[in-house]
Amino acid sequence: MVKLTSTLVTRKTRKKSRPENDTDILRKLTHLHLQGNFIDTIGDISQCKNLTVIYLQNNCLTKIENLEHATQLTHLYLQRNKISKIENLNGLKNLKKLYLGHNCIAVIEGLDKLYNLEELHVQRQQLPQGETLHFDPRTMKGLARCLHTLDVTSNGMTSVADLECLNELKWLIAQNNCLCDIMDLTRVVSQWNNITSLELEGNPVCSQQKYRERLITCSNKLALLDGKQISDATRDFLKRLEINKAGHKLVSNQTHVNSTLPADITSLTKNFTPGVTNSITRSSVQDAKLKELSCDYTTKLSKCFMFPAWKAYKL
Repeated sequence: MVKLTSTLVTRKTRKKSRPENDTDILRKLTHLHLQGNFIDTIGDISQCKNLTVIYLQNNCLTKIENLEHATQLTHLYLQRNKISKIENLNGLKNLKKLYLGHNCIAVIEGLDKLYNLEELHVQRQQLPQGETLHFDPRTMKGLARCLHTLDVTSNGMTSVADLECLNELKWLIAQNNCLCDIMDLTRVVSQWNNITSLELEGNPVCSQQKYRERLITCSNKLALLDGKQISDATRDFLKRLEINKAGHKLVSNQTHVNSTLPADITSLTKNFTPGVTNSITRSSVQDAKLKELSCDYTTKLSKCFMFPAWKAYKL
């Protein structure tokens, strides 16, 4: 295996046409390309103080270390290694994009001080069967105001509730997980005021009735769902349709309540004392009693206006 050191960096980056001493090479270096070099350990490369991009994907790394000096780093590529824990990165204050896909990470942690991180890619972690990816609340809170893009594809996730606090999230890639609760999904999506793109193909929830319609109506900015565009006209139509249905349901419920509630109140108040009965809404009781008394009242009224039978008088 290979250890990443200043000597290795110098050897890999030296240009034959431009002879320079090692110190100058390390000091001027901004992009480090060492992908696919069987590197299993990151040693001392503290002389590379101006690094902005590091490519270390497709190696054999098991631990993230010795990168604290790279304070100018904006992009870090560590995908397809054997890393099991996210650590030693909180000193990289300028880091914007972090690629950790295809590793062995079970918990997203150790990123709570990265206030400029915009993209986090942690797809397809090699987890034990039945395990799922977890999210440390402190890290999620730390990323709430900066993270724009999150890729959690194929990580056995059953819920996105842990991601609810990501207020600035614009693009979520969560394909091929185990998301099945449409209520949980729409509740969280409705909290993301800046979400514009969702990729959820391969989840059980996608086969549920009105899956697409419910996600469209719960977000005002969602423009792309599973690769298909959403027009403002479509969103407005679905929202109006939802409002109309809710209105019809409300009217139906009120009609049902008005037709049954007074009779129920009347039956309940029969055994109450006069004081308790008087404290109940008068209109409800009176409306109910009108129905009960209507027949008696009609009968009595008819008797008042009934003419007496003609009697035969003798002349």
